[in-house]
Amino acid sequence: MMKIDMMKIPRLLIVYVLIIWPIIMFFLFMIITGKVCVSYEGFAVDNEFNLYLGKDYAIEVLNEKGEVLRKISPFTSRGYKFTVTTDNTIIISTGEYLYTTDLLGNLIDKKTISDYTDDKLNNINRHEFTTSNGTVYIMKNFLLRTHIYRLEGSQKVTVYKMPIFDYIVKLSAVMCFISLIIVVPICLVKWKRDR
Repeated sequence: MMKIDMMKIPRLLIVYVLIIWPIIMFFLFMIITGKVCVSYEGFAVDNEFNLYLGKDYAIEVLNEKGEVLRKISPFTSRGYKFTVTTDNTIIISTGEYLYTTDLLGNLIDKKTISDYTDDKLNNINRHEFTTSNGTVYIMKNFLLRTHIYRLEGSQKVTVYKMPIFDYIVKLSAVMCFISLIIVVPICLVKWKRDR
C-alpha cells in the first residue's frame, strides 16, 4: 500500500482545495435545489405580455413588473423546449413527449414523439420569440448575465435581467472552473519538479 507524504503535496494545492471545495458544493446545492438558475431553457411571451421563463424545474410566469405569478411544470427534470402559441396554449417538448397545457399549466394533451419530424419545436429558436402582434423579444448574455429585450424599432427595452444573486453564483462558478484549469496543473508540475 502506497503512503502519500503530505509534506510533498504542494501547500498551495491543499489550501486551494480547502477553499474551493466548499464553494463548489454550495453552488451545486443552490443549483440542484432550484434556488439559483444559471441557464435558461428558453422564454416566451403571452398576449397579456407575461413572460414565461424556462428554468431547470419550472417555467416561471412573470408579469410586466417582474413579479412571479405562477410556476408551471415542464414535465421533466432534464432539458426541454417550449413556446406559447397564439391560441394561448403552451407546448412543451421533452424529446420523448410533446405536452400541451393551458396558460395555467393544466394538461390538455400528451403525445409521444416517435421521430424527429413529430417534434413541433425542433426548429424553435430559444433565444428569440415573436408575439402574435409581431413584437420581437431577444434573449442575450451580457458578461454572462442573461437579459431579455423587447425590440421597439432600433431601441432595445430590457424586460428581464437575471437576478443578481444568480449572476454572482454563475460568475463565481465560472471563476472556480477556470481556477481548476489553471491552479491544479501548476501545482502538479511544481509537485513533480520538487520530488
